[in-house]
Amino acid sequence: MLKAYFSHAIRGDGTKTIEENMKIARGIAGYVRECVGPGLKLYVPAEHDIFPHLAMEDGLLSVEQVLEIDCKIIKGCDLILTYKDLSISKGMQVEIMYAVKHNIPIVYFDDITSAFITTLKDTMEHLNKG
Repeated sequence: MLKAYFSHAIRGDGTKTIEENMKIARGIAGYVRECVGPGLKLYVPAEHDIFPHLAMEDGLLSVEQVLEIDCKIIKGCDLILTYKDLSISKGMQVEIMYAVKHNIPIVYFDDITSAFITTLKDTMEHLNKG
């Protein structure tokens, strides 16, 4: 089974609230799981958002420390899915640069289309053969 990290905006560029960004990410993740089936274990930060946000609010973790943890999660993944709705946030840039530095494939998308799902399935097939 392949593991993928879903890089998406959380705070974003201010055009959407954190809650809106999280809802969008969870919806997309559900659709991706439905389309590709059990061959992909997808880590979605929006599904694990309570702890880091409370820790940041209480001053126990900084944004940079949360991103360091995200990069450790990425290190254990076979690929990254990057949702670039309106723009790529600063946090996403850190995640992307980490993936590039460690030769982790990135699948970019800005809309959930059959072409994106086909590209994702092709990438998964290629990685499973490799």
